[in-house]
Amino acid sequence: MKLISITRSFSYKHNLGNFSNVDFFASQTAECNEEDAEKISEALYEFCKKECIKSLNAFKENGLLEPQPPQTPVSQEDPEGW
Repeated sequence: MKLISITRSFSYKHNLGNFSNVDFFASQTAECNEEDAEKISEALYEFCKKECIKSLNAFKENGLLEPQPPQTPVSQEDPEGW
């Protein structure tokens, strides 16, 4: 019986507009028997995906993924914006 180490990850990038993004990333590693590798790999992938989705939903619930209004350009005559 040979033990192997499997690492799976999942990443999701959400565009906030105005050239801004928020990245969600999860990674998990497990050791298993070689014959269980496929099953364990799939389980690790699903775990990482669910963790990213939970984080994304938490951002949504807190209003952090709302579209941001465009920023007003600073006037050349009044660089302080007053």
